[in-house]
Amino acid sequence: MISWLVWALLVLGALAALALTGLWLWRRVKALGAEVSAAGELGNRLADTGEPPAPARHVPGVTGDPAALDRARATHRRVRAARAARRRARLDRATARWRSLGLTG
Repeated sequence: MISWLVWALLVLGALAALALTGLWLWRRVKALGAEVSAAGELGNRLADTGEPPAPARHVPGVTGDPAALDRARATHRRVRAARAARRRARLDRATARWRSLGLTG
């Protein structure tokens, strides 16, 4: 007798789980339909306004007067020279340290 009761509870639990899963799925489908409808309306609204304006072409670098471009190039050369000098000094220090340890000839 008790085994029939256990089986009946298991079947009822399975049916309840199936009903809850179906309800959850139905709500998700309804939400998806609402989103698709909203996207379609937005697409229709955008299509009615015509083509969007083309974005302005981006030209990298300094634009404007030639003096600003010359200043930018001079600054770039100065920065490159300073970096090269720091690198050379760092390598010289490393070479001196290696020579003091007898690692180089």
